[in-house]
Amino acid sequence: MAALSTLKNQAMTTSADFRVQPSWRFVFSHPAHFLSFGFGSGLFPGSPGTAGTLVAFPIYWVLAERLTDALFIVALVWAFAVGVWACEKTGKTLGVADHGGMVWDEIVAFLLVLFFTPEGFFWQLLAFLLFRFFDIVKPPPIRHFDRTWHGGLGVMFDDILAAGYTLLVLALVKKYAAVKSVLKSGLVAALFLLGTLNAAHAEEFSAKVIAVMDGDTVLILRGNKQIKVRLAGIDAPEKAQAFGEHSTQSLAELVLNKYVNVDSQAVDDYGRLVASITVGELNVNHEQVQRGMAWGSSRSKGKALLAVHNDAKKAKRGLWAQTDQMPPKEWRKAHAAPRQQYAAQNSICGSKRHCSQINSCEEANFYLSHCNARSLDKNRDGVPCENLCGATK
Repeated sequence: MAALSTLKNQAMTTSADFRVQPSWRFVFSHPAHFLSFGFGSGLFPGSPGTAGTLVAFPIYWVLAERLTDALFIVALVWAFAVGVWACEKTGKTLGVADHGGMVWDEIVAFLLVLFFTPEGFFWQLLAFLLFRFFDIVKPPPIRHFDRTWHGGLGVMFDDILAAGYTLLVLALVKKYAAVKSVLKSGLVAALFLLGTLNAAHAEEFSAKVIAVMDGDTVLILRGNKQIKVRLAGIDAPEKAQAFGEHSTQSLAELVLNKYVNVDSQAVDDYGRLVASITVGELNVNHEQVQRGMAWGSSRSKGKALLAVHNDAKKAKRGLWAQTDQMPPKEWRKAHAAPRQQYAAQNSICGSKRHCSQINSCEEANFYLSHCNARSLDKNRDGVPCENLCGATK
C-alpha cells in the first residue's frame, strides 16, 4: 500500500514539474488550444477573462448581420459543444482543468447575453459589466458548479450560469424604467469598481511555487511578480511551534517548485492572497489537514474540510498524535511577548541594514517593521533574513 502511495506521489510530482506553460507557440500548436484561448486573447496579462469577453463583441456584430435568429442559436450550441472538447483537451495538456487563459467559455456565454441584449451602447455596456461581475464573484450556484464540475463541460457551464444572472438583471432593468435611470446616473461606475475590486479577490490562475514559508503559506511566481499566498481555511503550526517544521516540510513536498492552480478568494490584513491551491486534482489545503499537518479553520465554510479535520483528529495523524496540541492562534498569543519585549528594549533604531549584521530573527523583524530596513527583505516577501527567519526553498 505504501509503495502504491509513493508511486502516486511520484507521478503527481512529475506531472506538476513538467506542466506546460501557455505561450503563443502553444496557442498555435493545436486548434483546440487556439479556440479555448480565444484566438490568443487568453494570453492577455492580468485579466484574460475580460479580454476574452471583449472578443465576443466583434464576433457578435459579424454573426448578427449574417445569420437568422434560429441559425445564431444553432451556432451557439455548436460553439458550446466544440468548446467542451477544446477546453477538455487544453486543460489536460496544461495540467490545469480550468486554466485562467481558457476564455472560450466567456466568449460563448457572452455571445448568448448579447443575443438577448437590447441594441444600444448603454445596454451592451451594462451587459458587459454585469457579466464580468457575475463571472468574477460567482454567486451561488455558480461557485458550486465551478468547484465540483471538472473537465470541458465544467469550464463551459459555469459561464452559462453567469450569463443567466446577467440576463435576469437586464430584464429587471428593462422592465423598471426607474432602475435604468439610476444606473445611468452612476451605478454603472459603481458596478465597474466593484467588479474590479473583486477581480483581485476571486480569480483562478496558474503559477509556480518558489518558496514555502510555513505549513499554510507559500510564495508563488506569477509572470515576473512574486505573491505570498495563505492557504484558505486551514491553520498550520508556526515553524517554531511543535510540529511546525514537519508541517512546512509536508507542504514543500506537495508544492515546492511545482506549477499549481491558485483559486484566490480574498486578500487578508497582511496583504497575502488567500486561496485554495491544487496540484492536478489534489486539493493541497485539504491534503495538509488530511495528513494532520494543519487545523481546519473554524471560520471555514466548507463542511468537507471540517470532515477531513475530524477524520485526521480521530485517526491521530500528524500533529494529532501529540498529547497536547496548541492551536497556532493560541501559540502566537503566548509567544508574542518576546517580540514585544525586544521592541520595547530596543526602541532606538541602529545603523544595521544587512543580514550579516543581524543576530536573531526577532532583531531582523524589529529592524524591518520599526526601522524600515527594507534591505533585509530583498525579495519583498515580508520575511527578513531568510537565513534566520527563513523559508523552505
